[in-house]
Amino acid sequence: APAEALRLSNEERNALTALQRAGAMSVAEGAYRHGADAARRAGFLKAAEAEQTLPADLDADIARGAQARLPLSASDLMAQGLAPGPGLGEALRRAEDAWIESGFTLDHAALLALCVSPAERADRST
Repeated sequence: APAEALRLSNEERNALTALQRAGAMSVAEGAYRHGADAARRAGFLKAAEAEQTLPADLDADIARGAQARLPLSASDLMAQGLAPGPGLGEALRRAEDAWIESGFTLDHAALLALCVSPAERADRST
């Protein structure tokens, strides 16, 4: 990896790693996962590599991703009876992936429904 081949400070290595990772996803997801700066730089690099102008919605996508907050937490899932552990983490990752794929539009109820089936909720309410 380029970060290991160069003599970089930890801060520089972390910035390069974030840039590489942000470049492998949509601009909005890159801003959500790695911050607005990394997403903006990745967007610039993508446009330069493709020899295209910057997308008109670049700033809006960056802002949308940078401001996004997952509306579901591990404690929400535990309140529905999911036990702490790898299964809980996997359920939360699935929900986050679906939320990002939706363009950050799925709400708490929709994400909860992805993680806990109606039958499981009925079993826990009795």
